[in-house]
Amino acid sequence: MSATMPLVWSSLGCVGAFWLHNAEECIGMERWTCAHFAPDVARRYRTRAFVLAAGLLAVSYTTLAAAYLAKWQIGFLFPFATGAIYANALLHVFGRFTARMKDMPGYWSALLLLLPSNIVWAWQAQANALMTWSNLSLCLFVGALLQAPLAAGAILIAHFLTPDKRIRWPAPIGWSGFSLSA
Repeated sequence: MSATMPLVWSSLGCVGAFWLHNAEECIGMERWTCAHFAPDVARRYRTRAFVLAAGLLAVSYTTLAAAYLAKWQIGFLFPFATGAIYANALLHVFGRFTARMKDMPGYWSALLLLLPSNIVWAWQAQANALMTWSNLSLCLFVGALLQAPLAAGAILIAHFLTPDKRIRWPAPIGWSGFSLSA
């Protein structure tokens, strides 16, 4: 069954909302992490590396959306990525009620863009018989589990591509002398 236009538009809406959400996070993430975390942690979220990490995630998500709509085999990952983004939006919205996350960048775009666009996409995917509600729930669960490792991996790649000699990354067990900042 081919994708209908509402499904195409809702998929593109998810992608656009994610790009705008990442832009909102990029504007204030460095300031927010400096205010709420130790300097060693906050330095990992400096603007240049965070913008690159957010861009890597956004380009990856856009590619998965295109593959999903084109019915390529790799496109099966798009619902899981959408689940991860939905879980991230829930984190922003519900995190608003905790002291540490009260002013976290990305709240408004998560509330006004990510949540509605992902709900519309899920509805369209179900209406077009591409996914059942139980499949969508599974994608949200798996996406929630993958959200933190994917974000951490993107930050790690961004720091590898834009090294900062002030950051000392912990060496993996058994790798003496290994450091990304060397």
